[in-house]
Amino acid sequence: MIYQDAITYMEAVKQRGIKPGLHRLNNLLDKLGNPQNRLKFVHVAGTNGKGSVCEFLSTILKTSGYRVGTYTSPALESELERYRVNGEWIKQSQYAECIARIRQALQTTADEEQPTLFEIETALAFLYFEEQCCDLVVLETGMGGLSDATNVVTTTILCVLTSISKDHCSMLGNTIDEITENKAGIIKDKVPVVTLNKNLKQSPVIEQVCQNKHSRLIAVNEAELICEQEFDLETQVFSYGIFQNVRIRQGGRYQQSNAALAIEAVKVLCEIGFDISLQEIYDGLYHTYWPYRMECICRSPVIILDGAHNPDAANRLKETLQKTLGNYELLFVMGIFADKDYEEICKITCDMPKRIIITKTPDHMRALETSLLKQTVEKYNQSVQVCETLSEAADCSISLARENYKNTAVIAFGSLSYLAEFKQAVMELLNR
Repeated sequence: MIYQDAITYMEAVKQRGIKPGLHRLNNLLDKLGNPQNRLKFVHVAGTNGKGSVCEFLSTILKTSGYRVGTYTSPALESELERYRVNGEWIKQSQYAECIARIRQALQTTADEEQPTLFEIETALAFLYFEEQCCDLVVLETGMGGLSDATNVVTTTILCVLTSISKDHCSMLGNTIDEITENKAGIIKDKVPVVTLNKNLKQSPVIEQVCQNKHSRLIAVNEAELICEQEFDLETQVFSYGIFQNVRIRQGGRYQQSNAALAIEAVKVLCEIGFDISLQEIYDGLYHTYWPYRMECICRSPVIILDGAHNPDAANRLKETLQKTLGNYELLFVMGIFADKDYEEICKITCDMPKRIIITKTPDHMRALETSLLKQTVEKYNQSVQVCETLSEAADCSISLARENYKNTAVIAFGSLSYLAEFKQAVMELLNR
């Protein structure tokens, strides 16, 4: 099988949609020899910050000399980026080889028991990471936790719960308690759990689950995050406990909490037996790069990309913009999925910019019609323009910014799915 054949196969699998239950993946893994059982996992769930925490952790572990596999979603630039070993993407040939093994294993499986796309992707990750002899795998859930395909693992050594808020309510529940219970479903018996103190304040569920499973609970107290000595679009310095003057190259202020979660997770790993020095933690945090989270891709004019696609993330985006770009006129580019709380996102953010450009996300199955988004935005801001294509949105935003580039900042945010294509269009225009 060649890479293009593998992609074609996965496109066909995508039509199976999303189905509850773990039995299909467990059956597939049995046929593959259960590679996941020969791996150790740090399992990460939450609403916002999962990818950032995974990358902070993975970079620290790599800096410390460990061979670390990282599995995250969604794919933004390439399907290959979701399967990384020490930061390197899986090769096309390796991807195709894993898909060929999976397809062969499924030949005798009845149609109604065929696994879904995410289940096959998760099986691929386990196959690849075992083949690569990873010392540890940092495993991000896709959605929720309890019934998420990643929750088939039984060799978890640490669970991390990032910031929890309302999102995917139709799948996870309409209350914070319900959503938290679902995400806390990754917690295993006697396996330590690291989370934010904020999560414990808004719901008792995590503490209850930890008590029931005799799991030690470690909480990041965000009050201990000392105000930064330095903060701009691309760098910030802060202190947390004994960790003084921590420098990270991530723009969003919310990344301080994510970095603190990674610090606490590493402290637990050290207790378990991992050899990670203080300097390696500092170096790993500094060298972490995670795109599309307050990513500044241009300074003249200022252009920032951020995957704020739910109300909690929108609030964090607003806080960061007020702190870093208070003297700028803002130009928003927005693209949001129809199944997101776009009304609340608009309410939080749309009174900030001088002008708003609305565009359509590439995923036509979940795309929100631009006419409906425009109608919603106009409740809070009358200066709205619709661009039906991402190339048109890129061209329009750059043209408007260049009219007063010293005092205008373009902020493209919303669903992550459109940001990679928008970034490519922007860079092509800037490089002409």
